[in-house]
Amino acid sequence: MVCLNCKTSNADGVRFCSSCGADLEVTRQFSARPQPGTLIDAVTDPVLNRTIAGRYRIDSKLGAGGMGAVYRAARLMIGDDVAVKILHTEQSDPNAAARFRREAQAAARLKHANAVTIHDFGVTDDGLQYLVMELVEGESLRRIIKQRGPLTVSATVEILNQVCSALDEAHRHNIIHRDIKPDNIIVNVVDDRLKAKVLDFGIAKLRDDMASNLTQTGSILGTPHYMSPEQCLGEELD
Repeated sequence: MVCLNCKTSNADGVRFCSSCGADLEVTRQFSARPQPGTLIDAVTDPVLNRTIAGRYRIDSKLGAGGMGAVYRAARLMIGDDVAVKILHTEQSDPNAAARFRREAQAAARLKHANAVTIHDFGVTDDGLQYLVMELVEGESLRRIIKQRGPLTVSATVEILNQVCSALDEAHRHNIIHRDIKPDNIIVNVVDDRLKAKVLDFGIAKLRDDMASNLTQTGSILGTPHYMSPEQCLGEELD
């Protein structure tokens, strides 16, 4: 068992690292996890097997949210896989399209190892709006906690440090995420270390977007259990 903290090799079954004393349960908890079952059966989805903008072939559906659905897609010109988010065509909110564009603009400003990378954005000839992002491997923090219970202190600190680092960079660009929750944090093990990524700036608020009235004071967007008091009250956020 290789320690995530100092990379020292330890005998199987040992609880603490023989070199630095770190809790090896962190390594066991994440390196032995089952494969995530996030694919959703969507046989009747008309977007599947379609090629978007002549560059992205939609291969499978990964999930759906309030604003759109997310798909695994192949970048035909490069040959790798990406995630493509497509705005719901039945979206009734007249401001949804503008908010979707703002998501792309906001997220594209973030260049941070713990924030999802935005590759492309556009609108198809038949009006589908799409956002192309890096395909983040791993499991949501929600799924991990549900399956394994409370995390160790070491794992918790490691994940929180990375999430806060991403949010600090977002705040430096005057971006407020407004929907930080376990579902929007993906955790993976990379080179024997925990790697956290913050997803979904779909309801992000640009503090310097003073001309926009897309999200006015008095409206509420987000996930109630994770909102700040001022967000629950529909007040201006900072």
